[in-house]
Amino acid sequence: MKYISRILKTGAVRETPEKIIKKILSEIDRHDSVNILEFGAGHGEITHPLAEQINKKPGIAYYAFEIDQNFSRLLQVSLPNIKVVSEDAFEYEKAIPPGFKADYIISSLPLSFYPKPNLVRFLQSILERLNNNGKIIILFHAFWLIPFFKKQLKSIRIHRFNTFPPYFLLVYTKKQ
Repeated sequence: MKYISRILKTGAVRETPEKIIKKILSEIDRHDSVNILEFGAGHGEITHPLAEQINKKPGIAYYAFEIDQNFSRLLQVSLPNIKVVSEDAFEYEKAIPPGFKADYIISSLPLSFYPKPNLVRFLQSILERLNNNGKIIILFHAFWLIPFFKKQLKSIRIHRFNTFPPYFLLVYTKKQ
């Protein structure tokens, strides 16, 4: 019930199923040092296993954005090696170093709640912050966003998970 009461703030309807988390983790190359931006970190369903997976490497820069103050505090305490930012993800550039480039940008934001012009600006902005061969990974429920994503991000892969509600996982790789 805690998810339903916060739906307008977080967009979350339920905990992210384990098979979806495993799929997201499988998209992350664990052999290189990485820079990660995560938007909508929540209470860390993706953040915790991903941080565990990469924390043993030197040169990691991980910024997790979560607007809910309680979730942010809990994440920062449980994951002191990452930077938790309790701000609006659409204002993320204020919290990262100038010139920062990410290898992975992961989003669980409730993107269907935002006007399309805001989404276009957000996608353009994160594309500029993505390294060549980097990936954008977006977890969402709103199937009607698929044509929008296909128009904005060429060559995407969409994975559908037959859960309730259905989950979709978009994966985009930036080519040189």
